[in-house]
Amino acid sequence: GETVTLYLRSHSFSHQWFAVKVLDEDSSRRALISLNTDIALMVGMMLALVFYNGLLYFASSKNENIFYSFYLISGLVWIALSYGLIASVFGAYGSIIFKLNISLITMPIFLTLFMMAIFETARHYPTEHRFLQGLLAVLTGFLVWGLFDITAALKPASTLAAVMMLIT
Repeated sequence: GETVTLYLRSHSFSHQWFAVKVLDEDSSRRALISLNTDIALMVGMMLALVFYNGLLYFASSKNENIFYSFYLISGLVWIALSYGLIASVFGAYGSIIFKLNISLITMPIFLTLFMMAIFETARHYPTEHRFLQGLLAVLTGFLVWGLFDITAALKPASTLAAVMMLIT
């Protein structure tokens, strides 16, 4: 019957809407490990696309297929991490797997490489190609930074995501 005041500080790397539940340790783990079959289905479909594009790469040796596969792998890792699928399937959660958020940085890298390959920007669009190379250098810098300090590197990720949406 007591009233307790709790203060919550959230470190968010993009916009979020959320409700807060206060749970004990055991209940918290059970909540994290809840199985999301819709997310598992989406990740499974993305894995099928990864496999398909991998086969296309081995059949045709076109770089765009392997870049797209790596883009999909980055995306499915982030989706599985964000929706708790990694926690429910592998029992891994918390700071141990937080570094997998690096996939937020690898996704735009592979998307940029895919765009450069599919549109053959070096040959057809030299100005845009140089711009994409510069963007790739910035993204690679964020990736290297993320390998050492993932929390700090993810802070500008939402701004970077907005820029990438405009560019792509």
